[in-house]
Order: sequence, then C-alpha cells, then structure tokens
Amino acid sequence: MKLFYTLVLAIFLLPSFVSAQTNYKQGYVITNNGETINGFINYREWYSNPNNISFKKTLNDKAQTYHPTDLGYFEISGFEAYQSAMVAISLGKTNIQTIKDEIDTSSKTDQVFLKIIKKGTNVSLLSYTDALKTRFYVTDNKTGAAAQELKYQPYLDKDSPALKKKNIYYAQLIALANKYHADDATKIIDRIVVLNYNEDELLRIINIINNDDTTAPIKKNGTRTYNLYAGIGLNASRVTRSSNPFAGTTDVEKASYLPELVFGIDAPFNPNTGRLVFRTELVLEMIKARISNYDSEYSALTVNTYSFTQTSVSLRPQLIYSFFNGSNLKFYAGGGAAINFSRYSGANVKKQVSSATVAGYNSVQEEKVPSSGGTWFAPIAKAGFIIGKKLDINFGYSPSISIQSAADILGVSVTTVEGGVNYRF
Repeated sequence: MKLFYTLVLAIFLLPSFVSAQTNYKQGYVITNNGETINGFINYREWYSNPNNISFKKTLNDKAQTYHPTDLGYFEISGFEAYQSAMVAISLGKTNIQTIKDEIDTSSKTDQVFLKIIKKGTNVSLLSYTDALKTRFYVTDNKTGAAAQELKYQPYLDKDSPALKKKNIYYAQLIALANKYHADDATKIIDRIVVLNYNEDELLRIINIINNDDTTAPIKKNGTRTYNLYAGIGLNASRVTRSSNPFAGTTDVEKASYLPELVFGIDAPFNPNTGRLVFRTELVLEMIKARISNYDSEYSALTVNTYSFTQTSVSLRPQLIYSFFNGSNLKFYAGGGAAINFSRYSGANVKKQVSSATVAGYNSVQEEKVPSSGGTWFAPIAKAGFIIGKKLDINFGYSPSISIQSAADILGVSVTTVEGGVNYRF
C-alpha cells in the first residue's frame, strides 16, 4: 500500500517538474506598432487566460516572452486567438458556496489577453478566465469601442435562502440588438431575456446580431472533445487471506492470470492540447482464486482449500496527465478509483486430512457454497503510451485491498497488476 501512495504522489507532483516541457505550434503575433511576426507559440494547458506567451520565429531560436502590454494580438493557427485589451474585470464571486447576500460590484482594471470566441461583422464575443471565474466580453466592431464585460451578478436574498441574479448583460445585448436589428429586435430580445450566462447561449445571440447562420450547430476550433476506445488486457491477480492464518499453519495462494475487456472514454480538459484528461473506463474481468491452508500436527496433514471465481464489472473514473505530449507519441500516468460490482460463483471449501503413519488414510470433506455478490472499492494507478493517436499500450496497478467476505467463505485481500492494448476510435 505504501508503494501505491508513493506512486500516486509522484504522479500528481510530476506536472510541476515537467511544466517546462514545450509544445510549440505555428502561429503569429501582432505587436503594438502593428507589425506581424510569423513563428511558433508555446501552446500550454491554459485553464485560465495566459498572462504571457513564449514565442519563437523558428524552432531553433531562443524563446521570447510577450505580455499583454507588448502585443495587440496573437493566434495559434487552427486553435485559439487572443487580443490584448485594457478592461474592467469584475471581482464578484459567482460560486453558490461563496457569494454574498448583497451585490458585489467590486472590480479592477488591467491589461490582459482576452480569448476571442467569435469575431463578427458587427459584434465580437470574448472571454477572460482566472482563478475566480469566467467573464464574457463584447466589442462593437463598428464603433471600435473598448471591450465591455457582460455583467452577471448573482447574490443571496437576505430574507430567504434563494439565489437572486442581476442580469445586466440582458440590457447590454438588447442595446446591440436594437442597434443592428431595429426592424426585428423584438424577436431577438425575447431570446435574450431567457439567456443563461454561458458560452454557447451567448454565442447564438451574437451570431443572430451578426446575421450569421443560427441553424447550423456551433463549431469550435480544435479537435473533438472526447475519444472512445476499446481494448483487451491481461489481469494478473493475487488473492490472499486478509487476516493472518491460524498459528502454526501456512497459506499458499495460486495466482490468477485471465484476460479482460476494456471500454472507455477520454475527455480532455483542453481538447486542443489533450494533456490533462478525465478518463472513465468500464472493465469486465475475472479472477480465479484459490487459497490452501496447510496445518501439520503430529503425523496428520490437514489442508483447507478455499476457492471461488470472481466475475466483476468495474467502473473506473481516473485523472490522467501526459508528461510527454507529442503529436504522435504520448506518455501518461494517473490514478483513480475502481468501483467493482462482483459476482462470486463456483465457491468451494474443501478439507483434506492425510496421515503419515496410517497408510492410505485420506479424508476429504467438501462444501459447495451458493453464488453471491458484492460491491467493493479499490484505488488504481495507470501509466501508458499512446502511439500514433490510435494505439494505447497501458499498465495498471491496484494495491492489496480487503474484501470483507468474498463468496461468503473468507475475508480476502486482492492485489492486481494489469497490462493491455486499447484502440482509440
């Protein structure tokens, strides 16, 4: 068990040591004086808007760091684009667990990189995410005015536990609808006043204001947001008694080696980089367990054998991190939990007594135990390679986990090592 916790600790500490790994993609920057420079930008796992970027004119050049005060715009070709802007940034919390019972209008002004969600003919939609929350901004492209935050201010009602919302962004969007759709603004306004504050719904309204096709599904840059896979593997398990055998006796266990089937889905936090992934697996596996307890007393040898077959459907949520994240080769490691729904069949308790002094004496008693089921949990650690975006060669380890009463005959502990190959669709 100590080995498992050491591995898990290493897995989640390693990102801080490998954060210097680069992922340069083709792109360009536009400086404050309007100069466009083509080159390569280090595309990181940005869970919030970047405070700076690393840029190279060629991959062999030394990296140069640019801040929002140095650039007007940068783009990673085919993935993301950002523009530099001096904006007001609201500081009011939106998490239901931390919001106040009064409207928080506090803000700060800073020059930041705003992510461009949609650059339209009339209006553009942008976003800014930091550790506090995600905010959305609009620019009126016909006036050239600075980006304005679409303000959303939730608060708790002092007289009741209800959540209240001051949706100032309704009025901001209505003003744009009236400006660019004076003849049919009413229909647009009817849709605005029921909007939720999220990217997809805001983007649909921005598309209407820009006279874009609103019937087509919303398309976003980059790769798809999930990967399905299926595979086969080998499950090597060792089942031992969870408690110590009786004094003076010895347990001998037989290891189990059986195939398993794996189905899963990977959902990267940033599909364009795919470094940090939430993985969910469904595994069908089987273990054939046998524990023999030997007791030598005087001239008699007593062997008690406990055996059963455990068939499990295992649901495994995991967090996976790619330490090497190349376009055609990835090395990853991670961990999670296995929720095992097990069925025990073929359970048998056999007692065999033989004597060294009485020739031919051999007593055998055998008891069949009815099938049973149970649910148990186990931590898991995983590591592997993804080759050519399709082939996933992986290894797993689950430490010794106690099952209170496997097959209703014995408390056991199960240690598992796995290896397998998955094909990613």
